[in-house]
Amino acid sequence: MKIKIVFIFIVLLVFACGGTKELAMDDELILGKEKFKSFCSPCQGINGKLNINHAKDLTKSISSLKSRIKTNTNGKGNDASYERYF
Repeated sequence: MKIKIVFIFIVLLVFACGGTKELAMDDELILGKEKFKSFCSPCQGINGKLNINHAKDLTKSISSLKSRIKTNTNGKGNDASYERYF
């Protein structure tokens, strides 16, 4: 009986830990979408193609992730720095 209880506890613990990581990733995705809506979409548009204030079409971007993070953090051209928000 004790072995069954310990086994069930371990199984539940494993599932609980796995669910937390997925939830955290979902929360980050939601936060990222909200930040994009607030800071980027006025010039980029929700779909990345609005092109106001010389904003480039994000759907045609070939920039690496590292480059995009640097641009969002430090700003570039007409893009403001958003370091304090990220």
